[in-house]
Amino acid sequence: MMAVVRTCILLDSDEKTVSFQGVYKRLKEPETQRALIQKVFGEYEEFQSMFGSSPTQMVADFLSIYQEIDWGIHSTLIHFRNFGVVHLLDRKNWKSIKYGEMRDLILLVGRLSDKLTELCRSSVPPIASLVKEWREYGLQALARP
Repeated sequence: MMAVVRTCILLDSDEKTVSFQGVYKRLKEPETQRALIQKVFGEYEEFQSMFGSSPTQMVADFLSIYQEIDWGIHSTLIHFRNFGVVHLLDRKNWKSIKYGEMRDLILLVGRLSDKLTELCRSSVPPIASLVKEWREYGLQALARP
């Protein structure tokens, strides 16, 4: 039951709570993408691609994963939460969700979480002197025969 409730909360469109739907709506906007990337990576945005995906690619990946949500299954999940879990009404009046459908939604929510965590956590050091040291170390490593 907790998986049902938590998954619904994460995918809910309630403006009063933080959800993936709220993040998606805002992250679709290029201005929001730019502001987030600037806030997290600042002047070191170009260095991020040395350590993995570029911030722009991370945003594109998040948006792409979000579009994989099967909203029909989500609707069934919401119905099940409202009538089968929260209010425990007579079983003949509510739709159920299959184990495989629930598993797929949970895995998708996990992928969204991973991508958002990756996007909001920079592996680039925030201290300029460390960036210089890393650059020098990298150049030395590349110069060796």
